[in-house]
Amino acid sequence: TYKVCYSVDRKRRTARSFHDESTAKKYCRDFERFLNGKGSHPDETERYDPLTHTSWDDAVEVFVTQGDRKPLSIRDIRSRLGLFKRDTGVVSVEQVTEDMIERWLKSCRTTKRKGKKKANARATVRTHLGTLAAFLRWARPHDCPVTKELIKRWKPYKTTKRSRPHIYTEQEFDDLVATAGQIDSTRSKRDTLWWKAFLSVAYHSGFRLDEISHLIWADVGWQDNVLKVQPHHNLKGVIDWTPKGKAHRTVPVPMETICLLHDLLERQTEGIPYVFLEMDRYAQVLAMPKPPRTLLHMVLAQYKNKIRNPAKILEGTIHDFRRTFVTRLLRQSVPVHHVQALCGHQQLSTTLDIYNEVREEDAVDSLRKLIESEKEEETETQ
Repeated sequence: TYKVCYSVDRKRRTARSFHDESTAKKYCRDFERFLNGKGSHPDETERYDPLTHTSWDDAVEVFVTQGDRKPLSIRDIRSRLGLFKRDTGVVSVEQVTEDMIERWLKSCRTTKRKGKKKANARATVRTHLGTLAAFLRWARPHDCPVTKELIKRWKPYKTTKRSRPHIYTEQEFDDLVATAGQIDSTRSKRDTLWWKAFLSVAYHSGFRLDEISHLIWADVGWQDNVLKVQPHHNLKGVIDWTPKGKAHRTVPVPMETICLLHDLLERQTEGIPYVFLEMDRYAQVLAMPKPPRTLLHMVLAQYKNKIRNPAKILEGTIHDFRRTFVTRLLRQSVPVHHVQALCGHQQLSTTLDIYNEVREEDAVDSLRKLIESEKEEETETQ
């Protein structure tokens, strides 16, 4: 990235970034001409002029080439705006109306396109609307047809309550482990041992998915039977990573989890510091300029299709193991602040309101115990 910094009045500093050196040098030459009074400001020449760019294609070309856009973004913008032109038959920017955009969004949501079995998803339509809104706000800043009401209809804020989390029972966890034991290792790189270790860590530690994916062998306490969540910085072969919430915590796990991890370590290829990363995925992640937050690839879909559905469990995600962990501890009368420390939550309200699931039978049992204790106290006083 090439950055150009300048200050006209020596008070406010302005910076522009460019991906290639030739574009940055051209911007400097144009700015020097502007300072010498031989031309206009380079930023002014990139603005849309309706008298010069009357057609839709000309306006799109100026929009995608202005500023510093990545090639991938330029391709996506052109395809989305080109799709709008092809479906609506618009010729100029001035022809676009709010009703036209509304009808086009509905057609994208309901019409099956060539090569697709289903119509566009709601998230895809919202992406199209965001690109179209950015373009029209730039081209028609005074009378933009994309109004706040239109965005509110297609991009509503969260009005529905959070779906009730699924709390795994011990029987369901045993069914998941039994299903993992039936995986055909010839068709998947993640075999029975990998899934058993993964499920055991998720169920008994309450780690987030990105914390499990960033777990390295140095974070496993073999003698104390603990797993650690700690930042990874300047470690050989390890990607720099800072966990969410509290940066460091230690969680004890059962001996069976440590045994599964020990078996996984004996089988894993030498030189891979990560617990659940395969060799090809490890090399792929190291080659990425910016690795993803969760290093594991396709683990959510594989858990649903290969583990949960064959176990005949209708709902539940990997993150619900964390909610199950919190609920189990609170049901066993573990102090709330201890649960907060084990989960790495910064706010106590997060532990109680979001991750704790109160069952009706637990509340009934607590009330019955209270009534029985009151009766015993009355009999003792008499």
